Amino acid sequence: KRKKAIHYIIQTLLKQVSKYKECNAILPIPSSWDFVNIVTKALSSTLQLPVTQAFEKSTKGKIKTMSRAQRFLMISESYKFKENIKIPQTILLFDDVWTTGASMNYCAKLLKDNVNVKVHALTLFRKPYQLETL
Repeated sequence: KRKKAIHYIIQTLLKQVSKYKECNAILPIPSSWDFVNIVTKALSSTLQLPVTQAFEKSTKGKIKTMSRAQRFLMISESYKFKENIKIPQTILLFDDVWTTGASMNYCAKLLKDNVNVKVHALTLFRKPYQLETL
């Protein structure tokens, strides 16, 4: 039931978003949360786009418990671009939650540094944060 509900919500939202129709594939940012896989499959089905696993998580640290500043410092060690992966020219980079934007921005940079690609970004949720005293 939960998968069907998620699929329905995704379908309803994305039918109204025409800019993703130019994308050739969905590239999810790796997560240990199964919800990301469920939503990625629903996006793939709704947009009729293949899913390409272009990244791998390279750290096992608990990034969720880090401060905003720590996340930005740690992010370059968190993800690796898989070599020898065919990346389409226009992609939809997907992440479940935008907390600081560090993961999305870093993965987009990895893509742009390795292949000539146009990147659209999509997150389902944005987590509000408080300004930290540095």
